[in-house]
Amino acid sequence: MKILYTADWHLRCKVPENRLESPSDFYQLQLDKIKEIFNILNNEADIMIIGGDLFDRYKPEYSLLNDIIRILKSSKKPIYVVLGNHDLIGANLKSVRRSGVGALIEAKIVNYLFSTQDNVFSSETHSIRVRGYHYRLEVDPEKDYMFKKKFENTTDIIVTHDLIVPPGEYPFTCIPYDTIKTNADIVLCSHWHRPFKGKVGKTDFYNPGCIVRTDITEVDHRPQIMMVEVTDDGKVGIEARFLKCSKEGKEVFDMERVKERKNHLQEYSQFVENLSDVKLENLKVDQIVQVLGKEGNVKTEIVEEAKKRVLKAEKELG
Repeated sequence: MKILYTADWHLRCKVPENRLESPSDFYQLQLDKIKEIFNILNNEADIMIIGGDLFDRYKPEYSLLNDIIRILKSSKKPIYVVLGNHDLIGANLKSVRRSGVGALIEAKIVNYLFSTQDNVFSSETHSIRVRGYHYRLEVDPEKDYMFKKKFENTTDIIVTHDLIVPPGEYPFTCIPYDTIKTNADIVLCSHWHRPFKGKVGKTDFYNPGCIVRTDITEVDHRPQIMMVEVTDDGKVGIEARFLKCSKEGKEVFDMERVKERKNHLQEYSQFVENLSDVKLENLKVDQIVQVLGKEGNVKTEIVEEAKKRVLKAEKELG
């Protein structure tokens, strides 16, 4: 069985800041990428799994939604999705009914993957068990990725939109994949827009990265899909494949702005690191950021970005 895995399409009508294309060229390139993905699906794969964030907005424009529906309906192969943070409001699964992805689900153009009910695909000699995890605000990496029971002649796959990242330290809440306890054979990741692959114990972790690059921090990433093949005797092969119609980052982004952004992010990271060493009482977090930024002569745009991220995090956490 061959599974085409893709994630983080982030389809949109508006050209992202710092991209060089005209609105019509940018929009057409998006459609060309999705058409290429479906050409691979129709000719080489048995099913497709999308790891969330099909659209960049919760409610996409009708013109975009209609164009994507036409492409999705061009294939008779089953399509499964998990829901990303851009597909939901505040990680509330009930909100999907009012979203663009919800319309695709209601029309039975795509199908849910559940965490409480596994999808099983079987041949005469081998089975593939697939479990999906939608975007969540709270995750226990030691418990949430375990299958209660393992079966012989079965390959277990988890698909998740949790923010799983490569090993390392990060100035935000995330889950380095080497901290996850799982008995799955494969974990297919998304949400993190840069591709990675790794192995912990007997588990392989893969992320193809995003399809539409919306931020200049993604300049070094070239859009790709992953083809997962599980043979009837249980052997697993995974191939990363660049999309032929995709372009190098330097062809689609303003490289001068890329350089400025990298310097900006370095200054921001240093400012965040300095915040961790300071204790101020009786002030809200955004006020602390403001005070320390002023005392440290930090650029206004760095302080404002830090405040913006703090307030966004507070809103998401309630």
